[in-house]
Amino acid sequence: MNNNRKIPRIHRYIPESEKTDPNIICRGLCDHDEQAIYINPDQSDKERLTTGVHEMIHFILPGRGETWVEDSSVRIGEVLWRLGYRSKKPRAKSHTAPSKVTEDLSVKPQNDKEAHP
Repeated sequence: MNNNRKIPRIHRYIPESEKTDPNIICRGLCDHDEQAIYINPDQSDKERLTTGVHEMIHFILPGRGETWVEDSSVRIGEVLWRLGYRSKKPRAKSHTAPSKVTEDLSVKPQNDKEAHP
């Protein structure tokens, strides 16, 4: 299936089925079968932005290796951060899954002074 033109559902939690090892904290997950990405809300705004980019790269380019995806997502996330993109919603305070709530992907650029540290 070609996902290049699809936008996945965005969930602000990690499914319980992925929390098998308490020593590993999952930052994000791309689920092609469900056409969804999951973002751990217990990250800073910048980390959530980069994680969202990371999982979206997995979604549209499923054949790319993890090293390439990680490098690309960090670089893209940094550019978006410097441009001032931030989440409109406050981040959740736990890993508990809400009942099918999805993230609003709208972003609001901050003023130019905040966008370029």
